[in-house]
Amino acid sequence: MTYRQHFLVGIAAGIFILAVCIEAVRMGCDLGWVGTFDGVVGWLGRFKWLYDYQTFIGALVALGAAYWTLRAIKLQVLQSRSSTKLQLAQVERHERERREAKRAAARAVLPLSLGVLGETARQRSQALLEVLGQCQDNFLPKIAVLPKFDSYSADVLSNLKEMVEFSTEFERKYYSRLIISIQLQASKLGGLSNDHSRPEAWVHAHNVEALILGEAEIYARASALFAFARGATNDVPLHIVRREISAALFLTGLHQIRDELIERYDLESDQIWEPTRKHGLPF
Repeated sequence: MTYRQHFLVGIAAGIFILAVCIEAVRMGCDLGWVGTFDGVVGWLGRFKWLYDYQTFIGALVALGAAYWTLRAIKLQVLQSRSSTKLQLAQVERHERERREAKRAAARAVLPLSLGVLGETARQRSQALLEVLGQCQDNFLPKIAVLPKFDSYSADVLSNLKEMVEFSTEFERKYYSRLIISIQLQASKLGGLSNDHSRPEAWVHAHNVEALILGEAEIYARASALFAFARGATNDVPLHIVRREISAALFLTGLHQIRDELIERYDLESDQIWEPTRKHGLPF
């Protein structure tokens, strides 16, 4: 029995003893102590006390029934809460396992996506090198023919989107910056074609260099992710530095203009790459 049950039984016993004492006092006034003892024994033996205190006993029984009912309800509520918590824990565990599985699947194909991303950046860099080679007196003449620029694969972008969705908040920043770089580069290439086709607009050589550096940035950001994608580390990089842009220019085959761009935009430093005019870049 619990402490509370012992307490209730003790109260009932105390009330019963008190009732016996009250009856003994009442009889003692008329019969004396000997007669009182015989009377109390008879009162108890014939269960006359049930008749005399039936209202009070009924109230005690009702109180006891109410207590047990409330106790049963409380136990049921506690069991229900425990069951609900268990179900929520199972749902959270399944959701966590689902996200981990999605993340693992996206990470498994990430090396392929990064490879395609790097190859596309290399091809577009070569195409932009042709455009830069057609510039005369730092401007692109209207008779120049623009090559076709391959678009970045939708599957690659979808893979990067999945990595954003199933990564930590810290990791999302790097993936988001890579996706933003791809989107900005697409917009700038569209602007190049539009400006070249309009008679009143002219494309400066520095604008073409900015596009070349944009492709180098995409290549560098993709390359920096390879160690994570291949499982060599579980840490996604924080950022890329200017030296990695220099390496990207070499790996994309822009040997003719690489030294010039390195010197002009200080691409041999370990400063964080921030492609804005504020940092001396033609963006």
